[in-house]
Amino acid sequence: MPHVIVVGAGFYGLIAAKTYLQVAGGYKKIEKPDQEHQEDDLLILDSASDIGGTWSRDRLYPNLLSQNSYGNYEFSDLPLNTAIPDNSKQEGYSNFIPGWKINRYLHVWTEKWDLRRRIRLNWKVTRVSRLPTKEWALDIVDLTESSSTPFTVTCDKLILATGVTSEPNVPDIAHTGDRPVPAVHARDVGKYCRENFGYQPIPEVKEDLKKETQSPSFPKSVAVYGGAKSAFDLVHLFASLHRNNSSFNIETRPNEPIQVHWIIRDDGHGPAWMVRPTTQLGKTQVPSDQAGCTRMVAVLSP
Repeated sequence: MPHVIVVGAGFYGLIAAKTYLQVAGGYKKIEKPDQEHQEDDLLILDSASDIGGTWSRDRLYPNLLSQNSYGNYEFSDLPLNTAIPDNSKQEGYSNFIPGWKINRYLHVWTEKWDLRRRIRLNWKVTRVSRLPTKEWALDIVDLTESSSTPFTVTCDKLILATGVTSEPNVPDIAHTGDRPVPAVHARDVGKYCRENFGYQPIPEVKEDLKKETQSPSFPKSVAVYGGAKSAFDLVHLFASLHRNNSSFNIETRPNEPIQVHWIIRDDGHGPAWMVRPTTQLGKTQVPSDQAGCTRMVAVLSP
């Protein structure tokens, strides 16, 4: 079996690795006791410290929900409710899937398909080149080591599954005044909440946040710049942070409301298009994403 490297351990990277192993006979190879299994025939690399891409632990924030309802955001071989039982009524959630459940689901699914031992986290690919031998060479830095020496790995086949949200796009905004104002990208809001509010990303796993949590520091005002899905989330998060919302899973909260300024540029496309969580389908209220999966939406086509 050729040596294969998958760059990215999110949804696409994981399913690409599993599918390739199935097609290439990688799982049959494990089942044959007379053949020595080569653990390095396929590797999955990711620069993050957890699998999941957008849904990795470090990128979760208190009110992160998928825009998909249960049954519409899962792999066909493992229902999400089977892997992570649905207690949404007790948690106060609506029809949509909390981000932490998607993270746990991907962990369960990864174990099911024996992908865990093939994953290398905190490995950042800095350069990819094609060799005269038709192999691929990947220059890698181990992010867990402060003085890591770059090293190179080669493979016969390369699958890029880095997605479109792996690197933050931070606008260049000039600061005014003597005191710098913290600028936090949406990708790092979870870290900000862990450090300042004692946020526990995974409710089922109580983590020791002493190393991360600082003395409580609540901003008096927050400016949210942008109009995409995460902007909607963060406007709601900071505007309701003072409320006793158990689903946020934070240890400390401000006593007074935080003033939120939502900034969307006056050119371009404006804010992302949002619909109501539920839609009337006949005589029944159903999640809007389920209504969008019916033939009814064909009437909108020209």
